[in-house]
Amino acid sequence: MPDCLSKKIDQLSTILAPYGARKLSTNELSKFNDKYVCAWELVTDLEFSNEPIVLQLRYKTLSQFDIPDVFISSPKIDVCQLPHLEKDGKLCVWPDSYIIDNNDMTYAVDLLNDAILMLRKGINGDLNEDFIDEFQNYWIYQCNKIDRLISLCDLTNKNTRLVFGYRTRKFGVIYSDTQKELINWLENQKILPLESDESNSKDKRIRQQQLSKIISIPLIFFNEAWYPSQYPKTARDFFELINQQQEDSESTIELILRSCANMLNVKPIILISFPTPSGMNIIGIQIPKGVSDLASDRFDTRGISRGRFRNIALLDGYRNYIDGKILKNRISQTKTENLIVDRSDDSWLTGREHNKTYKKISEHKVAIVGCGSVGSSVSRLLLQSGIRKMMLWDDDLMKSENSSRHLLGFDSVYKNKALALASRLREEFPNAYIEAFNEDWTEDSKNNQKIAEADIIVSCTAHWNTEQQLIKRQSKDILGAIVFAFVEAHAMAGHVIVNQVDSNAFNSWHITEGKYIGALKYPATYWKVNTRKRIAACAGEFQPYGAIPLTNLHALTARTVIDLIMDRFSNKSFAYSYIGREAELLELGGNWNYKWIAQFGNPGKGDCIIPLIFENSNWEKCDA
Repeated sequence: MPDCLSKKIDQLSTILAPYGARKLSTNELSKFNDKYVCAWELVTDLEFSNEPIVLQLRYKTLSQFDIPDVFISSPKIDVCQLPHLEKDGKLCVWPDSYIIDNNDMTYAVDLLNDAILMLRKGINGDLNEDFIDEFQNYWIYQCNKIDRLISLCDLTNKNTRLVFGYRTRKFGVIYSDTQKELINWLENQKILPLESDESNSKDKRIRQQQLSKIISIPLIFFNEAWYPSQYPKTARDFFELINQQQEDSESTIELILRSCANMLNVKPIILISFPTPSGMNIIGIQIPKGVSDLASDRFDTRGISRGRFRNIALLDGYRNYIDGKILKNRISQTKTENLIVDRSDDSWLTGREHNKTYKKISEHKVAIVGCGSVGSSVSRLLLQSGIRKMMLWDDDLMKSENSSRHLLGFDSVYKNKALALASRLREEFPNAYIEAFNEDWTEDSKNNQKIAEADIIVSCTAHWNTEQQLIKRQSKDILGAIVFAFVEAHAMAGHVIVNQVDSNAFNSWHITEGKYIGALKYPATYWKVNTRKRIAACAGEFQPYGAIPLTNLHALTARTVIDLIMDRFSNKSFAYSYIGREAELLELGGNWNYKWIAQFGNPGKGDCIIPLIFENSNWEKCDA
């Protein structure tokens, strides 16, 4: 044993000695499931079931950052008998974020005192509400941890209702409020073949077979969570909880019985939701006996010949119909299994119930025109921010050299950017509805009319002709705002311009006639030579820049879209410009452009965001 470790152990023994602590032997340490270098045991003045409570303070390393574990070594107390008690008698006293002064080892005394105080309150019943506040921590110990359930259900809807479920091999059972939402999720995860006119008869047949396996089950809302003593062990226990806590208990139980009577519902699952001070919760209870589970054996001659016939089947004495009361009595005798349900609803995914803007954001549909180095990453940021309806346009193919600054990687080479991006985003954000079109958006493109469905259009093409067609369509069909996003040479400046209907804001940023049509009126950077590089292809050229400077434009573009949705700029046209670092600009052979300086001022050392506003047909720096 190193001298420093031995010294610390002696120091702790001295500190704990006045409290009657005994240092455990090496032989005693070896009997623990986890490895500990040292531990102390002390008898407290507390009792549980008329036995004194003995605590152990265990150190795994006794290093600078090792906060010891506190265990109840005796008597044996099951999880859920006391709050903050974990497996094998471990106590949850201090949070992981707790900071201690390792130079003052008397913290060990503070830890023990806090543990004893917590136990005293727990034994007296003063901490019973913690069972509710931290419900999931206790429910998990009473659960079947093999089956996986995922809920897309909206828990802000506090009505008891039927929801739809589908069992998958990869994710377990998925539940949703609507069949449409469930089918979209399954399609996005490539579990269900897409419905398309181009689908062959086999795919269509497989799709119909899978759709027929969607079942409806009850989601029951309770006004309050359960204490561990209330956790149901049988269907009868569950029915009693419903009778005690539901206003219309008969209707709720009828929903359960109908679910159990569904021949496709082999082992019926019921979802339960309720509020806690920490937010909404959802759990599952499984009734291992359903009508189909036993009836299929009963009437299956092969099952009978193999000895699987069961004398006590739920349908005994009945063939096509069974009285609800009789079914309830028969089911009541069965033991239930408690299940963990993973939340995957929008409220949870976009802020764990603490993002008040998610609802408004999710209601808007965004069109991304151009899925290159800018559009691809912007689309993902918007989905992460809560956008749930999106359209993508691009006719370009992904190339290997694109992967250095594109969201897609080498596995998407030679695939259409819009289609490949949609495929990836659907898997990553299965709650989203994403349409993709293998075409440039133009007035003549096949799906050009779809753009009118968008509330906001984001143009990331940096293609003058496309941009002008979008502006023309915006005025003609009164489309939503158009957000234009583009970079200057070497991505040393990036601009996000919001063009409201008939505002002429975007074109006021550009030269619109003559030899330099399409060029910027107010470029932030100046270059003595053309920065575009040629490649060995017809009209082939590109603008050299990497992924890192682009991230500023990605964030600005996504933020601008959210600003529009949240009405933070009323109906005015506005812009954000990211100005890169002056040192890097000079290194690349550029300078700040005098046109920008004359209009908006000198960027100085750069590395800043400049807000701009379009007022009185002129772009001005916004001081707000």
